[in-house]
Amino acid sequence: MILKRPQTITSQVNSILRKRIRDGAYAPGSKLPSESDLAAELGVSRATLRQAMTSLVSEGMLLPRQGDGTYVNRRVFEISTRLESFWSFTHMIENSGRKCTIHVLSTQVLPAGQRESDVLEIAPEEPIYVMERLFFADEQPVILSTNIIPVAFFSIAPECCDARVPLNVFLETYCDQWIAYSTSDIRSALPAPQAVERLQLDSDEPLLTFFDVFYNRADQPVAFGLNNYADKRLNMRLVRAWGA
Repeated sequence: MILKRPQTITSQVNSILRKRIRDGAYAPGSKLPSESDLAAELGVSRATLRQAMTSLVSEGMLLPRQGDGTYVNRRVFEISTRLESFWSFTHMIENSGRKCTIHVLSTQVLPAGQRESDVLEIAPEEPIYVMERLFFADEQPVILSTNIIPVAFFSIAPECCDARVPLNVFLETYCDQWIAYSTSDIRSALPAPQAVERLQLDSDEPLLTFFDVFYNRADQPVAFGLNNYADKRLNMRLVRAWGA
């Protein structure tokens, strides 16, 4: 295979891998050839190959597994739009120049219903940890968030956890889980009565709702969240890189 300019070699390799994934040459859930084999096929160094794969890993298309190689995300075709660290509400608020504070409204352990069972791939009635929190930008409530985590992941008793920290920190600290990627369904809707009260909204004021599912590097769901975002109070601006 001959690689041509003007694209950099790294960009060309990235494009080739991306196309193979999208075309199904590397099927969802399948393991990629070894680094040495793939680098030899493409006629590049292993360092160049790793660099080309970095953005695919950050986008959630590829999942490296330590000691076992790199796999194509089995949910790769669900990832239609990648918004990088878009789900980090703390960073989004702070990057707007405002102070972020998290108020914990409630935490409880409940049996999983059918919805939680389906999304988290756990048995019905398995205990889940539910935390409801309110994010403030300065003194103004902007995001009402409910996160659900299987109790089986916890390394300490759930009641001993500090629910005021960001979700990724919570999972790393108390569950020994690291978020590899997430999927988000985003819709505009009129607020439910609870959101009207918590976010101090008018009942006819639309907001954005996010349904997020968070996965570890083993492609296992570790948490999901339902978030109500008062977008009129906090502008959302995304900077996205184009190309490989």
